[in-house]
Amino acid sequence: MRLFGKSQDGSKKEGEYRAPKAISAIAVGRNLDEIHVLHACAWSDVQGKEIADLALHYTDGSVHNFPIGYGVHVRDWQRLVTEEFDYMDDPDTKVIWRGEGIKHFRATSRVFKSLFKNPYPAKEVESVGFISREQIASHVIFAATVVDFDPSRVLTPEVPIPSPKQKFDGTVTVQLEDREGNPIDEVWIYPNYSVPERNWLTVAEPFYTTVEGLGTSRYPKASSTMFLFNAHKEGWLPSGQWIDLKKEGQPDAHFVVVIRMERDPAWVTTVSPSRGEPGAGTNTFEAIAQNDTPSGGDGTALEILGDGAQKKPLSAYRPNLILFINFPEGSRVRVESSSSLSQPQWQEEAVIERLPFSGYPYTCNFEDCGMDSGY
Repeated sequence: MRLFGKSQDGSKKEGEYRAPKAISAIAVGRNLDEIHVLHACAWSDVQGKEIADLALHYTDGSVHNFPIGYGVHVRDWQRLVTEEFDYMDDPDTKVIWRGEGIKHFRATSRVFKSLFKNPYPAKEVESVGFISREQIASHVIFAATVVDFDPSRVLTPEVPIPSPKQKFDGTVTVQLEDREGNPIDEVWIYPNYSVPERNWLTVAEPFYTTVEGLGTSRYPKASSTMFLFNAHKEGWLPSGQWIDLKKEGQPDAHFVVVIRMERDPAWVTTVSPSRGEPGAGTNTFEAIAQNDTPSGGDGTALEILGDGAQKKPLSAYRPNLILFINFPEGSRVRVESSSSLSQPQWQEEAVIERLPFSGYPYTCNFEDCGMDSGY
């Protein structure tokens, strides 16, 4: 059973299956020392993020919750090539099965087993349940068993990680700033690296920036040639940056990506019938995206540190416009473009009937937006 998670359920259309936010009242009716859970999650989240709770409901009416943490008890059921290793912070959690994964991502599958010790073994447990924390990752439960403690029980062996095929010898630091150069903390960063032997991007483990506005990720220098960094924080315009090292050459040391965000950007204006809300009986918004960046730069730069340190504007790495659509999930969005804002001649590019949730900046392709080519 899979619980609700934004990554899996935010893009569902009306009438399609949505995972429940809770699985409750699984009858137990006995005392117990331990509960063993086979589980994983769909999609990745930030290390330590609590994505769900395992609840023990006692017959006296009390409840004890065990938080389920990403990187503590579970990780994405697909181990991607952008994951260096799959260690778990909980000593009572281990990988007990591995198999073939999604070939598109050159991944392998895995299932985790966690042991939770009942803090009140003298109290009868009426039922157990699982509750989603409604984070990005979706908690997936395969099985759960309640048992008494038995020191003679044969333990399920851990399945070791396959020999690492990648050498994660490169580091990249992401630096988040506002237009004045002040650091922005608690920005959610989703790094994406190119998959070996394929010119494509695969999500790597996300992280939050520190109070200094910094975050660091490791990557395999030998195989990674393209990066995409997505930056999100409530109250700020989502931002990001493409980097193509095939054009610039691999840096000798680590590199730093500087991304600048705006809280109330002058270059995106939302116009609606009444104070930012859709008109009665409608779900219609209009938006105009325009670039007011002074000539000589676009406010975002890449710094490659090492011999021959350099700093270039974002346009050197991302020549194509990416429009970040910052509307509520489920909105109907029509995208139009004009080569001039002084004398605009608007042309329809795409119509998105129900805007999905995405950890990525939303981009249209010919399949879901009716466009002839990507982006």
